Amino acid sequence: MTRTIYCVAVTTAALFLGGPVFAQERSTTESAEAEDAEAAADDAEEAPRGAISDIRFPPPLDDVTTKGFELTPWLTIKPYLRQSVYGTTNLFQQSKSGRSTSFVPFVGNTSTKGKQNDVLFATMPGLDIIAAGDDGRLAFGYVPTFLLAAKNGGEIDTVEHRMRLDSSLTLGKLTLTASGSTTWGISISDPQFVGRFHNFSGNGFTSAEYQLTETFGFLHEFTFNAFENFPRGLKATNVASWESDSFLTIQPNTEHDIKFLVGAGFREWHYIDESAVQPDITLGHVMAGIQYEIADLITVNGRIGIEDSSIKKKRGFRATAADPGLDDGLSGLDGLIARGSATWTAIPQWTTLSITGSHRAEATPEAPWRRTTAFGGNISQRLPFSLEAQFSANWQVRQPRRAQDLRVHTYTFNLAWFGVEHVEFAGQMGYTRASSRRNRYEVFHGGISLTFRL
Repeated sequence: MTRTIYCVAVTTAALFLGGPVFAQERSTTESAEAEDAEAAADDAEEAPRGAISDIRFPPPLDDVTTKGFELTPWLTIKPYLRQSVYGTTNLFQQSKSGRSTSFVPFVGNTSTKGKQNDVLFATMPGLDIIAAGDDGRLAFGYVPTFLLAAKNGGEIDTVEHRMRLDSSLTLGKLTLTASGSTTWGISISDPQFVGRFHNFSGNGFTSAEYQLTETFGFLHEFTFNAFENFPRGLKATNVASWESDSFLTIQPNTEHDIKFLVGAGFREWHYIDESAVQPDITLGHVMAGIQYEIADLITVNGRIGIEDSSIKKKRGFRATAADPGLDDGLSGLDGLIARGSATWTAIPQWTTLSITGSHRAEATPEAPWRRTTAFGGNISQRLPFSLEAQFSANWQVRQPRRAQDLRVHTYTFNLAWFGVEHVEFAGQMGYTRASSRRNRYEVFHGGISLTFRL
């Protein structure tokens, strides 16, 4: 914008003064191109940087700063290896009293080991496959995590498998997206459990958006989540949930990219096994939202609505004199739902600040339902010498019906070095505190990771 104004000013002055207009324009253009070339050269001198991630888990899907191996013009494979070593002060998340702080009554409080510190070794060899064309992109990844413990190897040593998918396709006015992940393996087992146990979790998201006119469009979204434990004693917790929402989108003709959403939808959660005692519930809602973007600087995405509920299957759920309202719309469950996020990125992407928040009812094994309110903040700062720092803070309040509230605070600091191509060296420190009316626990962790990307 500044260069355009400058060119117009130079041209106008030359017209009035009778000077060489085209020579002035050419000189200004060449100067701008030289500045762009110099900036590109400065960027090229520094090794590409990936996104900072938790060292205890695999890197994000297709977060590979190198080109990988190009099998065809549209198909690329990107292998990587992450090795992490980190310590923890409270491996099984035990309270200071030695009692279980899982806050789930069916688990029981039979632990005898109490707090255990340990050092864990995680090896994650992964492979991402990316297919990309003019109209779409598909990324698929698989990574196993081999976890070993220095002190509690008999209870901790395990292998976890993870598959991830992310895709998008544009067909004229229609845009389709799909993403998801699934994880299965042997869970870290608290001594209070009899032996280790297998579990499975999966989630998926799809959307279809059709632009009817320049102003109006249609958006449909579908979300699915599932969690399953295989031992008989834990099958009562197996649950699947899904949500379907449809919106009319309104995009006014303004200077900035802004979109309004108005629509309705429903969601359900359903306990999979016949041993479950909590009710299956259906919730219908109306919702409005906004998506707002200013160039590549600020992005805001928010939705708010009102929800009404009904019981699909009661099972062992019963009303009491002190807690009426079983058939009266499930008092305490109906009400406000909201979620939102905002991101600010400073030029030239040296600093990024993001904030998220949500409030909604959820399925939980220790109560008929719970309301969860969560807030999170994240700030990333690019530093000299190919360093990048990140600090994140997350707060969550879980309010189960007929059970004690739980408050969870998590703080994490990461520092990563991207000074050599194909290599990332990172360090991490973190603190988690969870507390209820009767129990609380604290966990400190810290470690390092080395990631190789080809």
